Amino acid sequence: MLGLGASLAGANHARDQWSVGTARELAVRGDAKSLATAALLLRSANSLGASDALHAIDLADRAAQAAPDDNAIGWIHLRICEQTPGCDLPGAATTLRWVDADNAAPWLSMLSAAIRDKDEPAVDHALAGMAAAKRFYLYWNPSPNPEKLPSRNLAGFASNGKSHFWIEKPKDSVPVHKEEPGDGRE
Repeated sequence: MLGLGASLAGANHARDQWSVGTARELAVRGDAKSLATAALLLRSANSLGASDALHAIDLADRAAQAAPDDNAIGWIHLRICEQTPGCDLPGAATTLRWVDADNAAPWLSMLSAAIRDKDEPAVDHALAGMAAAKRFYLYWNPSPNPEKLPSRNLAGFASNGKSHFWIEKPKDSVPVHKEEPGDGRE
């Protein structure tokens, strides 16, 4: 069993290294979707230190500032803020509620914090806000997608159970599989 544990730890470390390297490349681009994806990649790495976590919220802040009306980026910013000690969670939640006032989802972080802090008036306020919303949508589909990863020639859906994102292969790369009509990859 020790061999399996070491193997999994090695795989996790390799994935974390890939995530951090890819996040660095995306952050250099500076556009909102690349910054948000870089923040997600940094937050999804299990072996991150405190400085990397703070860098993730910095990237999410920059993404939200670059695309202040983008619901999906606002959601990413809010979720990363919720996981970062010292982040202005009420500010991030309020900003997303302004952008998407009809959605109950931006209230989730405030509800979670109120429950954690055993703040009954805040729980009631968050539940009332959620009840007043017209819909509940978690922004899964419009998550940021980088157009290409310059040195990584990869494509696929990446997940570690906490974050989910799609990474597109550069359009000028050689396919790693033969695409057949109807196979769902065209």
